[in-house]
Amino acid sequence: MASFLRAFLATALCSALPALAGEAAPPAQKVHVLLVTGHQNTEHDWRGMETIIRSMLEGTGRFDVKVTEEFRGASDETLAPYDVVVINFHGKDRLLDPGEARWGERAERALFDFVKSGRGVVVYHSTFAMGDPSWPEFEQMAGAALRFDAGSRRNPALDFPVDIVDRDDPITQGLRPQYLDVIDDMYVSMRWAPGEDIHVLASAFDDPKAYDAKAWPPKNYPLKLPARVDDLPGFGKVHPVVWTKHYGKGRVYGFTLGHGPESMARPFIIGLFTRGTEWAATGQVTVPLPPLALR
Repeated sequence: MASFLRAFLATALCSALPALAGEAAPPAQKVHVLLVTGHQNTEHDWRGMETIIRSMLEGTGRFDVKVTEEFRGASDETLAPYDVVVINFHGKDRLLDPGEARWGERAERALFDFVKSGRGVVVYHSTFAMGDPSWPEFEQMAGAALRFDAGSRRNPALDFPVDIVDRDDPITQGLRPQYLDVIDDMYVSMRWAPGEDIHVLASAFDDPKAYDAKAWPPKNYPLKLPARVDDLPGFGKVHPVVWTKHYGKGRVYGFTLGHGPESMARPFIIGLFTRGTEWAATGQVTVPLPPLALR
């Protein structure tokens, strides 16, 4: 069933997006993307998302995407051909073996230097868990991390409104002001890197109505939680879910949405993701919005 759904969504994306690419003047050259993936926990269909992300980006006509499922051992030479790295990774058995969430000093330094030198990175969804336990340079690059020891979590709701905070930014310009995200994760109370200048594009409300106070704390949860649900850090507040920032001379696109194929294959998310990836790679936005994402 999952493979059928992936194939169906990829076909739908491929059939819809070429028409969008025709609405804009053809670019002088392709944006070269390296999608770093592999090794997720069982909650995330990373191979399915590999297909969806590649189809989504290449379907615009703007991107050429290469995939690696093993980034360990990567070097400056590995990254030299690319304009932007899209990361969909947080390591298998992250809670049992935090070392599985890391690539090794050489590959990590190559990534940080790649972005600092003036190119781009998209930090996507569960990749933010790579900052747990503490990884200061990753937090500095990404702008934030899911630090469960500091109260990071996800809101229990699977469907929730996403609000565009800055409708004048080139990435979000023309989008509807609010979108109902479905079958997705709302990451809340993330650990924000001290002193980083983060430009928030979209946010979501950690709605207390989504929590069952009578069943709190949840049974068999692996992390320590407060005895009262309303003592959760960030409870009942608005939290950034999409943002931009700079890291050295480079551009960073923080994208916490997109848990699976069902949530990613929606016009609003397609528009946000493809345009944000182009911005991270080039500093410009030329990819048109899908019609159903327009205001």
